[in-house]
Amino acid sequence: MKILWRYILITAAMLLGLYLYFMYHSQDTIVNVLLAKLGVREFPFLMNIWHKHYAIPQWCMYSLPEGLWVFSATLLSIRLQFPIWGKRIQLQYLPFLFAILVELIQVLGITNGQFDWMDIFVSFIFSGLALLIPSKEQKKNAIESREFWLLVLIYALVYLSDV
Repeated sequence: MKILWRYILITAAMLLGLYLYFMYHSQDTIVNVLLAKLGVREFPFLMNIWHKHYAIPQWCMYSLPEGLWVFSATLLSIRLQFPIWGKRIQLQYLPFLFAILVELIQVLGITNGQFDWMDIFVSFIFSGLALLIPSKEQKKNAIESREFWLLVLIYALVYLSDV
């Protein structure tokens, strides 16, 4: 797949995830608090109207956004290698492992949130979908590529989903 299409898929997935957080998540979520400070979320009653007319399944509200960022991060990671001690570690499985880590720290009570098997399942499916998309580009040293810094940005955006 050409790089441009990969970036289009990544952008669409991240925007859909943001939309789901914006329209269906608590106003206490960090991304919604930031949007409120920017004046974007001044009318919470509109959310109630939206929920009434455009209901979606629970898994779409809560698990799909995680699956979407795992999909985006996996698409960015496919070509990246991290050199360490003379070896090259492939980064394409890191997003799914990170999603499992997030669920683990939730079940241990280290962070807010609730452990959910559906989150792990959806992350697994979206990771697999991203890995199925063909990539003919050569592997790159992660530290020397712009994709690595976009990947770091995606992981930083995961913080915005916290309450």
